[in-house]
Amino acid sequence: MKKTLFVISILLFNISTYAQCWKKVATAKDAELSNMSTLAIATDGSLWTWGLNQYGQLGDGTTTAKTLPVQIGSDKSWESVYSIAGTSFGIKADGILWSWGNNAQRLLGDGTTTNKSNEQ
Repeated sequence: MKKTLFVISILLFNISTYAQCWKKVATAKDAELSNMSTLAIATDGSLWTWGLNQYGQLGDGTTTAKTLPVQIGSDKSWESVYSIAGTSFGIKADGILWSWGNNAQRLLGDGTTTNKSNEQ
């Protein structure tokens, strides 16, 4: 009985660690399913991402896929997010547009075709 209660308490702790209340969620996938990723803004304004990360579209500075939500930076002023074809966009409370990920079609708006793995 004690063993069962211990296992249940560990499971509940792990679930609550990743439990969030989201105010905005954006998902993206392409026809080949190679860019599936999710961006979400928590109720506190923080940005969280997970999924495939081939182009750095999760914004965590890597190209490693994430199976659980990962907080991106410590800023809590995210207002809106959008993602398409391995490219991610976010707008902060000050109105500034941020973009990262796939830049093959110059979607990031930085004048290059270089992919970026963190918000720019």
